[in-house]
Amino acid sequence: MTRFLRHPVVVLVVGFVWLAVLYGVAQTAHFLVASRWPLLAVPVALAGAAAGLAGYAAFTRWWEARRPAPEIAAAPAARELAVGLLWGAGLFTLTLLLLLAVGAYRLALGAPDARLLVVLGVAILSGVMEELVFRAVFFRLAQALLGTWLALALSAALFGALHLSNPNSSPVAALSIALEAGVLLGLAYQATGRVWLPIGLHLAWNFTQGGIFGVPISGYDFGAGLFVAARQAGAPAWLSGGEFGAEASLMAVVVCLAGAVYFWRAARQAGRLVPAPWQRRMPPVASA
Repeated sequence: MTRFLRHPVVVLVVGFVWLAVLYGVAQTAHFLVASRWPLLAVPVALAGAAAGLAGYAAFTRWWEARRPAPEIAAAPAARELAVGLLWGAGLFTLTLLLLLAVGAYRLALGAPDARLLVVLGVAILSGVMEELVFRAVFFRLAQALLGTWLALALSAALFGALHLSNPNSSPVAALSIALEAGVLLGLAYQATGRVWLPIGLHLAWNFTQGGIFGVPISGYDFGAGLFVAARQAGAPAWLSGGEFGAEASLMAVVVCLAGAVYFWRAARQAGRLVPAPWQRRMPPVASA
């Protein structure tokens, strides 16, 4: 029985479900509190994120036979979070500037209120919990079985598919999320082998999108940005992203895939790309 429970596929499924349940509980708590007391949105999100990290540590300790879990090592957290925050803010700002340049969006001043804290809370919770679920659990464990590229393709496809249930979503939006977020964040994780860089990138992308520029975050329009970046009438959906938001635009896909290339090179230089099982060298056969 113990051997079955320690099988890599079982470990992957159990870890994915466990962290997804924790995420669901944290999301529900955040929604219930933030909808009534928006000033508490950030503390509740931070508490949910801390619970997620503790839950992940418990999973690796009890289900992965006391594995040390270097992917959540505390020592490099501050530096890698800061780098990720800069990347996330920079990539979305560049995306929006390109959309403004081609006339797909227009920019005006917003009228932010306490909902801005709700957006920040959502960014914190989604940034931490989704990286634990999809990168630290699914991608990491799938990679050990299948190698980097197959694991990246599967985790990105799953990440995109789960966005199909979001408001104003579509197959094009889900594919865009898979390519720009699933691939980018997977390779950002692989570049360091830790979650802090992709957490910072994910968090800053979402907050810059919804909190700074007032663009819907994966279909959810919070209407609370410091600015209001609105789609220009007549701009084609493939260019602007349509009602789903700029994440479904061609610009976002191109910008994020360019960032993914950078992290792929960093992962390759660090020797962190894992070959598929059939590409791995077999040990030499001892002579008689």
